[in-house]
Amino acid sequence: MKLLKNKLNGPFFVSNCDIIIEADYADIFRFHTKNSYDITLVASARQFNIPYGICDLNGNGSLKMIQEKPEYNFLVNTGFYVLNPGVIDLIPDNQLFHITHLIDKVKKITA
Repeated sequence: MKLLKNKLNGPFFVSNCDIIIEADYADIFRFHTKNSYDITLVASARQFNIPYGICDLNGNGSLKMIQEKPEYNFLVNTGFYVLNPGVIDLIPDNQLFHITHLIDKVKKITA
């Protein structure tokens, strides 16, 4: 993305995912611009069911409790984003810099 510095005039999409996002990209773009975000991360709700009882042990290895067939809900990163061109300036030159590092940097600046 660093190579895009000074080449973009407005927000742009970044896709670093191996799935198809079933969403209205125009709605995502409007959400990003309406809220004046520097980065919009598109997330997806995921539920995971464990088909077994989960054993919770106490500090000395004894059974504390069993939770039968728990369900876990997470909001997961899809790898799809909208970014403002200004965030490119936060990417260091000539080094590996993950999008999560960029997000952390933007969060520190805007906090």
